[in-house]
Amino acid sequence: RAREVEALAKQFREGWEARLQLIVDGIVPLDAVLSALKELADQGAPTRVQVKVEFLRGVQHRFETDEADLMIVKDYKDSAALVKEPLAEIDSILCVASSHPLARLKNATLAELQQHTEVTVQDSSESGNDVHMFGSERVFFLEGFHAKKQALMMGLGYGWMPS
Repeated sequence: RAREVEALAKQFREGWEARLQLIVDGIVPLDAVLSALKELADQGAPTRVQVKVEFLRGVQHRFETDEADLMIVKDYKDSAALVKEPLAEIDSILCVASSHPLARLKNATLAELQQHTEVTVQDSSESGNDVHMFGSERVFFLEGFHAKKQALMMGLGYGWMPS
């Protein structure tokens, strides 16, 4: 037991954290995050890493309520307590299936969009509102971009997707 404690103390002296909680915006591709985790594992890092995927304002909400260590987010409310490092831009495109009635319109107006079902991801923040929504009466809130893509491809409605 004593040797285990000594080994753990040595790892911490070398700069390893015991725990790291990361909140990732679901719009961000996880490839880079998973590559970093693999590198930690390959180095034998003793760190317990917890990755949580959230959406929209829910990322910062979860980051703050869980007192997480790091968040990777597209949009956030700036604060003096945060250290920010800009990442590559993520472009989003308003999408609809080719079989959907909106696909036949060259330039849909807001009123035309609002006549159809909007598909978005569930924002887990207290406000629960996606500021990028168009105000349709019918909205499907889904658990992530995989489900959203499936819904869009099935022609259930329209919504933003990362390019």
